[in-house]
Amino acid sequence: MRRFAFVVILAVALLAQGCLIVSIHPLYTENDVVFDEALLGTWGSDPSEGESWVFEQAEGNAYRMTVNEKGKEPGHFEAHLVKLGEYLFLDLYPEEPDGINEFFISHVIPAHSIWRATITADSLSLASLDYDWLTREIEAGQLDVEHEKLEHVLVLTGEPSDLQILVLKHPHEAFDDEPDVAVRIK
Repeated sequence: MRRFAFVVILAVALLAQGCLIVSIHPLYTENDVVFDEALLGTWGSDPSEGESWVFEQAEGNAYRMTVNEKGKEPGHFEAHLVKLGEYLFLDLYPEEPDGINEFFISHVIPAHSIWRATITADSLSLASLDYDWLTREIEAGQLDVEHEKLEHVLVLTGEPSDLQILVLKHPHEAFDDEPDVAVRIK
């Protein structure tokens, strides 16, 4: 099984490659959010590597996701499972980290990341938005999605309804065709 990539590591790797996609607005409205107990628990590829995603129930239909990486401080996210048509998506939004300089943090703009999700009893599959496909379609005039293209980041600026149209019209093409797969650790 492929090594399970984690949000922080993936974001850094994608940024270095020039292919990070984030959104100013969430993918969901309150009517689109669902809660599935099957997502609760700890997911990873190899417990001995000390890397995992932990999903806990938060307020309402939200989850608190903790990303653990060996030798690093954990990262915390507010996560929402979004059901649109027959598809599940995961919308991640970072929590403000503790102990960070307030002046510095005031210059960091938190953003949502959007993942197509497949959950079974034993596995979690997450596919990120495909930077190459999305930028190619935008540049060819095939997609009319509000965005800003920065040096290494594509920032989607459309409202949730616009984002939903994008992911529902292109539920396979718009997402990486090699999703990250994790197994339930506990």
